Amino acid sequence: MKKHCYTLLVFVFSISSFAQSNTFIDKRDGKVYKTVRIGLQTWIAENLAFKADSNCWAYDNDQSFVAKYGYLYNWQTAKTVCPTGWHLPNKEEFETLLNNCGGSGKEAYKALFPGGSSGFSARFGGYGTYYSGFYEIGERADFWSSSSEEARSYEEEETGELYYYESVSNLEFNGYSSTAYISAGYSSSNWSVRCLKDN
Repeated sequence: MKKHCYTLLVFVFSISSFAQSNTFIDKRDGKVYKTVRIGLQTWIAENLAFKADSNCWAYDNDQSFVAKYGYLYNWQTAKTVCPTGWHLPNKEEFETLLNNCGGSGKEAYKALFPGGSSGFSARFGGYGTYYSGFYEIGERADFWSSSSEEARSYEEEETGELYYYESVSNLEFNGYSSTAYISAGYSSSNWSVRCLKDN
């Protein structure tokens, strides 16, 4: 009897943590996205593929990548690009997602990876930089948060020009180490977007 109760509890927990997928239609362009509820959060379960008016790129400027990986956005655009009723998650909301999936590291990676138990299905869209191109598609994913960490500056070696940027938190998936964790990087980077439903 105890074994049956334990099995039932595991089943109920699985349903409450990882509910069935649904869909959402972005009225701006008619695109249909899968959504998934993980804990108390509802996520668009695909990389955002809305073509913003500016600061929005297909990987390697090749539109054939968009259907699978969505667009890459700079941080200023990422903060405003989610459809009405959805928003760019902050650092704490990404931390909640990781905690709902076993905590940062390999457990969350397995749950959030395509085919994983959560249904989040992280797509490894690579990233772009302001000055030198695109990298690591299929190997790495960085999803913008709305949380900035601090302002910094660096000097360009060749020109001596001083650049200012903000350090912004992001949810990073590293295919080389099979880990998922909160990281931080340049606000001038071009990363993917996952939108979280407003409460």
